[in-house]
Amino acid sequence: MNVLKLRGSYIPFILVALSILGASASTNANQVNGVAAYHALSVEQFLTVLYTSSPTIEAAPLLEKDTPARMEIRVTTKRLSQRRFVTMWLESMTVSNTSDVVEAQLESLAQFNKMFKGRFIDGDRIVFDYRPGRGMEVSVNGVALGVIKSGDFFRLLLACWVGEVPISSNLKASLLSPAAIDKDLLARFNAVTPSADRREEIVAWTKVPAMPEPVEQVQPKAEVVKAAPVKAPVQTPAAPKKTPAPVEQPKPAEKVAEKPVATQTVEVVKQEEKKQLEPKQVEPKAVEPPKQVVAAPKVVAPVAAAETVVELESDDETMEGLDAGGLLVRQKYYDKLSKHLIQQQSIPRQAFQRRLEDEVRVYLTIDRNGTVMAAELETESKYKMFNQQALEAIEKAGVFPSMPEEISGDTFSFSVLLNYRLPI
Repeated sequence: MNVLKLRGSYIPFILVALSILGASASTNANQVNGVAAYHALSVEQFLTVLYTSSPTIEAAPLLEKDTPARMEIRVTTKRLSQRRFVTMWLESMTVSNTSDVVEAQLESLAQFNKMFKGRFIDGDRIVFDYRPGRGMEVSVNGVALGVIKSGDFFRLLLACWVGEVPISSNLKASLLSPAAIDKDLLARFNAVTPSADRREEIVAWTKVPAMPEPVEQVQPKAEVVKAAPVKAPVQTPAAPKKTPAPVEQPKPAEKVAEKPVATQTVEVVKQEEKKQLEPKQVEPKAVEPPKQVVAAPKVVAPVAAAETVVELESDDETMEGLDAGGLLVRQKYYDKLSKHLIQQQSIPRQAFQRRLEDEVRVYLTIDRNGTVMAAELETESKYKMFNQQALEAIEKAGVFPSMPEEISGDTFSFSVLLNYRLPI
Protein backbone atom coordinates (compact mmCIF):
# COMPACT_ATOMS: atom_id res chain seq x y z
CA MET A 1 0.00 0.00 0.00
CA ASN A 2 2.79 2.33 0.87
CA VAL A 3 4.42 1.58 -2.46
CA LEU A 4 1.16 2.35 -4.27
CA LYS A 5 0.80 5.58 -2.41
CA LEU A 6 4.38 6.47 -3.22
CA ARG A 7 3.88 5.68 -6.85
CA GLY A 8 0.65 7.61 -6.92
CA SER A 9 2.35 10.63 -5.47
CA TYR A 10 4.61 10.76 -8.53
CA ILE A 11 1.75 10.91 -11.00
CA PRO A 12 1.29 14.72 -10.89
CA PHE A 13 5.00 15.22 -11.41
CA ILE A 14 5.01 12.85 -14.36
CA LEU A 15 2.08 14.71 -15.96
CA VAL A 16 3.85 18.03 -15.51
CA ALA A 17 7.03 16.65 -17.05
CA LEU A 18 5.13 15.31 -20.05
CA SER A 19 3.38 18.62 -20.55
CA ILE A 20 6.73 20.44 -20.45
CA LEU A 21 8.19 18.05 -23.01
CA GLY A 22 5.14 18.50 -25.22
CA ALA A 23 5.35 22.25 -24.93
CA SER A 24 9.05 22.28 -25.76
CA ALA A 25 8.43 20.06 -28.76
CA SER A 26 5.70 22.40 -30.01
CA THR A 27 7.99 25.42 -29.72
CA ASN A 28 10.60 23.91 -32.08
CA ALA A 29 10.14 23.74 -35.83
CA ASN A 30 12.05 20.62 -36.84
CA GLN A 31 9.84 18.99 -39.46
CA VAL A 32 10.58 19.60 -43.13
CA ASN A 33 7.39 20.99 -44.62
CA GLY A 34 8.80 21.56 -48.11
CA VAL A 35 11.91 22.22 -50.18
CA ALA A 36 12.21 24.46 -53.22
CA ALA A 37 14.68 26.12 -55.60
CA TYR A 38 14.52 29.80 -56.56
CA HIS A 39 15.69 30.89 -60.01
CA ALA A 40 16.36 34.31 -61.50
CA LEU A 41 17.45 34.96 -65.09
CA SER A 42 17.46 31.20 -65.71
CA VAL A 43 20.09 30.73 -62.99
CA GLU A 44 19.45 29.01 -59.67
CA GLN A 45 19.99 31.52 -56.86
CA PHE A 46 19.35 29.44 -53.74
CA LEU A 47 17.65 26.40 -52.27
CA THR A 48 15.24 26.81 -49.40
CA VAL A 49 13.48 24.64 -46.82
CA LEU A 50 10.53 25.53 -44.59
CA TYR A 51 10.53 23.81 -41.19
CA THR A 52 7.34 23.65 -39.07
CA SER A 53 6.27 22.06 -35.81
CA SER A 54 3.60 20.06 -37.66
CA PRO A 55 3.03 19.51 -41.40
CA THR A 56 0.64 21.81 -43.21
CA ILE A 57 -0.55 22.35 -46.77
CA GLU A 58 -2.12 25.72 -45.95
CA ALA A 59 -0.38 29.02 -45.26
CA ALA A 60 -3.06 30.34 -42.90
CA PRO A 61 -1.95 28.40 -39.78
CA LEU A 62 1.56 29.81 -40.24
CA LEU A 63 0.58 33.40 -41.04
CA GLU A 64 -2.41 33.91 -38.76
CA LYS A 65 -1.18 32.21 -35.59
CA ASP A 66 1.87 32.76 -33.39
CA THR A 67 3.44 29.43 -34.20
CA PRO A 68 7.10 28.39 -34.49
CA ALA A 69 8.67 28.09 -37.92
CA ARG A 70 12.12 28.17 -39.47
CA MET A 71 13.17 29.42 -42.90
CA GLU A 72 16.53 28.25 -44.21
CA ILE A 73 18.33 29.37 -47.36
CA ARG A 74 21.37 27.75 -48.97
CA VAL A 75 23.00 30.01 -51.58
CA THR A 76 23.94 28.16 -54.78
CA THR A 77 24.77 31.06 -57.11
CA LYS A 78 28.26 32.52 -57.44
CA ARG A 79 27.33 35.67 -55.55
CA LEU A 80 24.22 37.45 -54.29
CA SER A 81 24.62 41.09 -53.34
CA GLN A 82 23.33 42.41 -50.02
CA ARG A 83 21.30 45.03 -51.88
CA ARG A 84 19.57 42.45 -54.05
CA PHE A 85 18.91 40.13 -51.11
CA VAL A 86 17.25 42.79 -48.94
CA THR A 87 15.42 44.34 -51.91
CA MET A 88 13.86 40.95 -52.69
CA TRP A 89 12.10 40.96 -49.31
CA LEU A 90 11.20 44.66 -49.44
CA GLU A 91 9.61 44.34 -52.90
CA SER A 92 7.60 41.28 -51.93
CA MET A 93 6.39 42.92 -48.72
CA THR A 94 5.27 46.00 -50.68
CA VAL A 95 3.11 44.14 -53.20
CA SER A 96 1.67 41.73 -50.60
CA ASN A 97 0.61 44.26 -47.95
CA THR A 98 -0.81 47.72 -47.51
CA SER A 99 1.58 50.61 -46.87
CA ASP A 100 0.58 50.95 -43.21
CA VAL A 101 1.41 47.28 -42.53
CA VAL A 102 4.89 47.66 -44.02
CA GLU A 103 5.52 50.99 -42.28
CA ALA A 104 4.65 49.43 -38.92
CA GLN A 105 7.60 47.03 -39.37
CA LEU A 106 10.17 49.49 -40.77
CA GLU A 107 12.25 49.53 -37.59
CA SER A 108 12.48 45.74 -37.65
CA LEU A 109 13.28 45.86 -41.37
CA ALA A 110 16.08 48.36 -40.70
CA GLN A 111 17.49 46.04 -38.00
CA PHE A 112 17.24 43.12 -40.44
CA ASN A 113 19.01 45.13 -43.15
CA LYS A 114 21.94 46.13 -40.94
CA MET A 115 22.69 42.55 -39.92
CA PHE A 116 24.19 41.75 -43.32
CA LYS A 117 27.52 43.51 -43.88
CA GLY A 118 28.33 42.16 -47.32
CA ARG A 119 27.30 39.93 -50.16
CA PHE A 120 26.49 36.22 -50.01
CA ILE A 121 28.38 33.58 -51.96
CA ASP A 122 27.96 29.96 -52.97
CA GLY A 123 27.75 27.76 -49.87
CA ASP A 124 26.32 30.30 -47.42
CA ARG A 125 23.62 29.10 -45.01
CA ILE A 126 21.05 31.72 -43.93
CA VAL A 127 18.58 30.86 -41.14
CA PHE A 128 15.52 32.69 -39.79
CA ASP A 129 14.40 30.72 -36.72
CA TYR A 130 11.25 32.02 -35.03
CA ARG A 131 9.96 30.88 -31.64
CA PRO A 132 7.02 32.51 -29.85
CA GLY A 133 8.15 34.57 -26.91
CA ARG A 134 11.77 34.65 -28.11
CA GLY A 135 11.53 36.22 -31.54
CA MET A 136 13.40 35.49 -34.77
CA GLU A 137 17.05 34.57 -34.49
CA VAL A 138 19.05 35.36 -37.63
CA SER A 139 22.26 33.45 -38.34
CA VAL A 140 24.60 32.94 -41.28
CA ASN A 141 26.87 29.89 -41.44
CA GLY A 142 26.16 29.18 -37.77
CA VAL A 143 27.13 32.69 -36.65
CA ALA A 144 24.33 34.46 -34.74
CA LEU A 145 23.76 37.96 -36.13
CA GLY A 146 20.94 39.05 -33.82
CA VAL A 147 17.34 38.59 -32.72
CA ILE A 148 14.28 40.47 -33.96
CA LYS A 149 11.55 40.29 -31.34
CA SER A 150 8.57 41.07 -33.57
CA GLY A 151 6.60 37.98 -34.54
CA ASP A 152 4.66 40.08 -37.06
CA PHE A 153 7.90 40.84 -38.89
CA PHE A 154 8.76 37.15 -39.18
CA ARG A 155 5.31 36.47 -40.60
CA LEU A 156 5.86 39.26 -43.15
CA LEU A 157 9.02 37.45 -44.27
CA LEU A 158 7.22 34.11 -44.34
CA ALA A 159 4.39 35.62 -46.41
CA CYS A 160 6.96 36.48 -49.07
CA TRP A 161 7.29 32.70 -49.57
CA VAL A 162 3.81 31.31 -48.90
CA GLY A 163 1.50 34.37 -48.87
CA GLU A 164 -1.10 35.43 -51.42
CA VAL A 165 1.56 37.13 -53.60
CA PRO A 166 4.76 35.12 -53.10
CA ILE A 167 8.04 35.78 -54.88
CA SER A 168 7.29 32.62 -56.88
CA SER A 169 4.14 30.51 -57.11
CA ASN A 170 6.19 27.37 -57.76
CA LEU A 171 8.27 28.06 -54.66
CA LYS A 172 5.11 28.44 -52.56
CA ALA A 173 3.60 25.22 -53.88
CA SER A 174 6.76 23.26 -53.10
CA LEU A 175 7.11 24.62 -49.56
CA LEU A 176 3.50 23.67 -48.75
CA SER A 177 3.82 20.06 -49.94
CA PRO A 178 4.95 18.00 -46.95
CA ALA A 179 3.75 14.77 -48.57
CA ALA A 180 5.61 15.36 -51.85
CA ILE A 181 9.10 16.45 -50.82
CA ASP A 182 11.74 16.22 -53.54
CA LYS A 183 14.33 13.97 -51.88
CA ASP A 184 17.04 14.73 -54.43
CA LEU A 185 16.57 18.47 -53.93
CA LEU A 186 16.62 18.02 -50.17
CA ALA A 187 19.89 16.06 -50.45
CA ARG A 188 21.40 18.90 -52.47
CA PHE A 189 20.18 21.35 -49.84
CA ASN A 190 21.86 19.42 -47.02
CA ALA A 191 25.10 19.15 -49.00
CA VAL A 192 25.58 22.93 -49.32
CA THR A 193 28.31 23.83 -46.82
CA PRO A 194 30.43 26.95 -46.35
CA SER A 195 34.20 26.85 -45.94
CA ALA A 196 35.92 27.51 -42.61
CA ASP A 197 37.43 30.72 -43.98
CA ARG A 198 33.99 31.93 -45.00
CA ARG A 199 32.69 31.42 -41.48
CA GLU A 200 35.45 33.67 -40.16
CA GLU A 201 34.38 36.34 -42.65
CA ILE A 202 30.83 36.22 -41.24
CA VAL A 203 32.21 36.46 -37.70
CA ALA A 204 33.78 39.76 -38.76
CA TRP A 205 30.27 41.06 -39.51
CA THR A 206 29.45 40.89 -35.81
CA LYS A 207 32.54 42.75 -34.64
CA VAL A 208 32.20 46.47 -34.09
CA PRO A 209 35.43 48.40 -34.70
CA ALA A 210 36.89 49.30 -31.31
CA MET A 211 37.07 52.97 -30.53
CA PRO A 212 40.63 54.14 -29.84
CA GLU A 213 41.24 55.00 -26.21
CA PRO A 214 41.79 58.70 -25.59
CA VAL A 215 45.43 59.56 -25.04
CA GLU A 216 46.07 61.75 -22.05
CA GLN A 217 47.81 64.90 -23.16
CA VAL A 218 50.64 65.85 -20.80
CA GLN A 219 51.70 69.44 -20.98
CA PRO A 220 55.47 69.92 -20.61
CA LYS A 221 56.61 71.88 -17.58
CA ALA A 222 57.88 75.31 -18.42
CA GLU A 223 61.56 75.80 -17.51
CA VAL A 224 62.37 78.90 -15.50
CA VAL A 225 65.50 80.64 -16.80
CA LYS A 226 67.08 83.34 -14.73
CA ALA A 227 67.77 86.41 -16.83
CA ALA A 228 71.31 87.81 -16.69
CA PRO A 229 71.62 91.41 -15.46
CA VAL A 230 71.67 93.88 -18.34
CA LYS A 231 74.12 96.76 -18.17
CA ALA A 232 72.79 100.21 -18.91
CA PRO A 233 73.89 101.48 -22.36
CA VAL A 234 76.63 104.11 -22.48
CA GLN A 235 75.42 107.47 -23.76
CA THR A 236 77.45 108.53 -26.81
CA PRO A 237 77.07 112.06 -28.24
CA ALA A 238 75.48 111.98 -31.70
CA ALA A 239 77.61 113.13 -34.66
CA PRO A 240 76.35 116.13 -36.66
CA LYS A 241 74.33 115.17 -39.79
CA LYS A 242 75.90 115.92 -43.18
CA THR A 243 73.88 117.55 -45.93
CA PRO A 244 73.80 115.28 -49.01
CA ALA A 245 75.10 116.70 -52.31
CA PRO A 246 72.46 117.54 -54.92
CA VAL A 247 71.90 114.85 -57.56
CA GLU A 248 71.59 115.83 -61.21
CA GLN A 249 68.23 114.95 -62.75
CA PRO A 250 68.48 112.96 -66.00
CA LYS A 251 67.46 114.78 -69.13
CA PRO A 252 64.24 113.56 -70.74
CA ALA A 253 64.84 111.41 -73.82
CA GLU A 254 63.85 112.86 -77.14
CA LYS A 255 60.68 111.41 -78.60
CA VAL A 256 61.17 109.58 -81.86
CA ALA A 257 58.32 109.83 -84.29
CA GLU A 258 56.85 106.37 -85.00
CA LYS A 259 56.42 105.32 -88.55
CA PRO A 260 52.77 104.96 -89.62
CA VAL A 261 51.66 101.36 -90.16
CA ALA A 262 49.70 100.50 -93.21
CA THR A 263 46.53 99.61 -91.35
CA GLN A 264 44.22 100.46 -94.19
CA THR A 265 45.63 97.67 -96.37
CA VAL A 266 45.19 95.12 -93.57
CA GLU A 267 41.59 96.18 -92.95
CA VAL A 268 40.76 95.83 -96.63
CA VAL A 269 42.22 92.33 -96.76
CA LYS A 270 40.30 91.27 -93.64
CA GLN A 271 37.03 92.57 -95.07
CA GLU A 272 37.63 90.67 -98.33
CA GLU A 273 38.34 87.43 -96.44
CA LYS A 274 35.24 87.94 -94.31
CA LYS A 275 33.07 88.32 -97.38
CA GLN A 276 34.44 85.10 -98.85
CA LEU A 277 33.74 83.16 -95.67
CA GLU A 278 30.19 84.47 -95.17
CA PRO A 279 27.55 82.30 -96.88
CA LYS A 280 25.35 83.92 -99.41
CA GLN A 281 22.03 84.99 -98.03
CA VAL A 282 19.22 82.97 -99.51
CA GLU A 283 15.61 83.71 -98.79
CA PRO A 284 14.28 80.88 -96.58
CA LYS A 285 11.47 78.77 -97.91
CA ALA A 286 8.44 78.00 -95.82
CA VAL A 287 9.02 74.71 -94.05
CA GLU A 288 6.29 72.77 -92.27
CA PRO A 289 7.00 72.17 -88.58
CA PRO A 290 8.16 68.58 -87.93
CA LYS A 291 5.70 66.21 -86.40
CA GLN A 292 6.36 65.40 -82.77
CA VAL A 293 7.10 61.72 -82.31
CA VAL A 294 7.33 60.28 -78.83
CA ALA A 295 10.04 57.65 -78.83
CA ALA A 296 9.22 54.46 -77.02
CA PRO A 297 11.68 53.38 -74.36
CA LYS A 298 14.38 51.11 -75.64
CA VAL A 299 14.03 47.58 -74.35
CA VAL A 300 17.25 45.69 -74.35
CA ALA A 301 17.04 42.32 -76.04
CA PRO A 302 17.50 39.35 -73.73
CA VAL A 303 21.12 38.28 -73.42
CA ALA A 304 22.78 35.21 -72.06
CA ALA A 305 21.61 34.53 -68.52
CA ALA A 306 25.07 34.12 -66.99
CA GLU A 307 26.29 37.40 -68.51
CA THR A 308 23.24 39.23 -67.20
CA VAL A 309 23.73 37.99 -63.64
CA VAL A 310 27.34 39.18 -63.62
CA GLU A 311 26.24 42.57 -64.92
CA LEU A 312 23.47 42.99 -62.36
CA GLU A 313 25.64 41.97 -59.42
CA SER A 314 28.91 43.63 -60.45
CA ASP A 315 28.31 46.77 -58.40
CA ASP A 316 27.86 44.77 -55.16
CA GLU A 317 26.16 47.76 -53.60
CA THR A 318 24.90 47.40 -50.05
CA MET A 319 22.04 49.14 -48.27
CA GLU A 320 23.48 48.46 -44.83
CA GLY A 321 23.65 52.16 -43.95
CA LEU A 322 19.95 52.82 -44.61
CA ASP A 323 17.78 53.49 -41.58
CA ALA A 324 14.00 53.16 -41.37
CA GLY A 325 13.51 56.52 -43.11
CA GLY A 326 15.72 55.55 -46.05
CA LEU A 327 13.96 52.20 -46.43
CA LEU A 328 10.58 53.94 -46.34
CA VAL A 329 11.61 56.18 -49.26
CA ARG A 330 12.62 53.12 -51.29
CA GLN A 331 9.46 51.24 -50.35
CA LYS A 332 7.17 54.09 -51.43
CA TYR A 333 9.13 54.64 -54.64
CA TYR A 334 8.99 50.95 -55.53
CA ASP A 335 5.24 51.00 -54.87
CA LYS A 336 4.88 53.74 -57.54
CA LEU A 337 7.09 51.89 -60.02
CA SER A 338 5.31 48.54 -59.68
CA LYS A 339 1.85 50.09 -60.00
CA HIS A 340 2.99 52.09 -63.04
CA LEU A 341 3.95 48.87 -64.82
CA ILE A 342 1.07 46.67 -63.64
CA GLN A 343 -1.38 49.19 -65.12
CA GLN A 344 -0.10 48.17 -68.57
CA GLN A 345 -0.52 44.46 -67.90
CA SER A 346 -3.25 42.59 -69.76
CA ILE A 347 -4.18 38.93 -70.20
CA PRO A 348 -3.71 37.70 -73.79
CA ARG A 349 -6.83 36.52 -75.61
CA GLN A 350 -5.33 33.08 -76.16
CA ALA A 351 -5.06 32.63 -72.40
CA PHE A 352 -8.83 32.98 -72.10
CA GLN A 353 -9.44 30.60 -74.98
CA ARG A 354 -7.04 27.94 -73.69
CA ARG A 355 -7.67 28.65 -69.98
CA LEU A 356 -3.97 29.17 -69.24
CA GLU A 357 -2.40 30.98 -66.28
CA ASP A 358 1.17 31.79 -65.29
CA GLU A 359 3.47 34.56 -64.07
CA VAL A 360 6.47 36.53 -65.32
CA ARG A 361 8.96 38.52 -63.26
CA VAL A 362 10.73 41.37 -65.06
CA TYR A 363 13.91 43.14 -63.97
CA LEU A 364 14.39 46.77 -64.99
CA THR A 365 17.00 49.49 -64.62
CA ILE A 366 15.99 53.13 -65.04
CA ASP A 367 17.91 56.41 -64.87
CA ARG A 368 17.09 59.31 -62.57
CA ASN A 369 14.50 60.65 -65.03
CA GLY A 370 12.69 57.31 -65.18
CA THR A 371 13.87 56.28 -68.66
CA VAL A 372 14.30 52.53 -69.08
CA MET A 373 17.98 51.71 -69.55
CA ALA A 374 17.67 47.91 -69.51
CA ALA A 375 14.91 45.33 -69.18
CA GLU A 376 15.08 41.58 -68.75
CA LEU A 377 12.76 38.67 -68.02
CA GLU A 378 14.04 37.58 -64.63
CA THR A 379 11.63 34.63 -64.43
CA GLU A 380 10.11 33.52 -67.72
CA SER A 381 6.84 31.72 -68.33
CA LYS A 382 6.70 28.46 -70.22
CA TYR A 383 4.12 30.16 -72.44
CA LYS A 384 5.56 32.65 -74.93
CA MET A 385 2.42 34.78 -75.00
CA PHE A 386 2.91 35.82 -71.37
CA ASN A 387 6.60 36.65 -71.94
CA GLN A 388 5.68 38.74 -74.98
CA GLN A 389 2.94 40.59 -73.10
CA ALA A 390 5.35 41.41 -70.27
CA LEU A 391 7.77 43.06 -72.72
CA GLU A 392 4.87 44.92 -74.36
CA ALA A 393 3.78 46.20 -70.93
CA ILE A 394 7.25 47.70 -70.42
CA GLU A 395 7.04 49.48 -73.79
CA LYS A 396 3.56 50.80 -73.05
CA ALA A 397 4.66 52.02 -69.62
CA GLY A 398 7.05 54.49 -71.29
CA VAL A 399 8.85 56.71 -68.80
CA PHE A 400 8.59 55.65 -65.15
CA PRO A 401 8.36 58.06 -62.18
CA SER A 402 11.67 59.85 -61.64
CA MET A 403 13.97 58.93 -58.76
CA PRO A 404 13.46 60.85 -55.48
CA GLU A 405 16.26 63.13 -54.35
CA GLU A 406 16.71 61.01 -51.20
CA ILE A 407 17.90 58.05 -53.31
CA SER A 408 21.49 58.43 -54.50
CA GLY A 409 23.02 57.02 -57.66
CA ASP A 410 22.49 57.45 -61.39
CA THR A 411 20.25 54.39 -61.81
CA PHE A 412 17.68 52.35 -59.90
CA SER A 413 17.07 48.62 -60.45
CA PHE A 414 13.95 46.72 -59.42
CA SER A 415 11.82 43.72 -60.32
CA VAL A 416 8.06 43.35 -60.72
CA LEU A 417 6.01 40.16 -60.68
CA LEU A 418 3.26 40.12 -63.32
CA ASN A 419 0.56 37.58 -62.47
CA TYR A 420 -1.60 36.37 -65.34
CA ARG A 421 -4.59 34.91 -63.47
CA LEU A 422 -7.94 34.39 -65.16
CA PRO A 423 -10.93 35.98 -63.41
CA ILE A 424 -13.18 33.54 -61.63
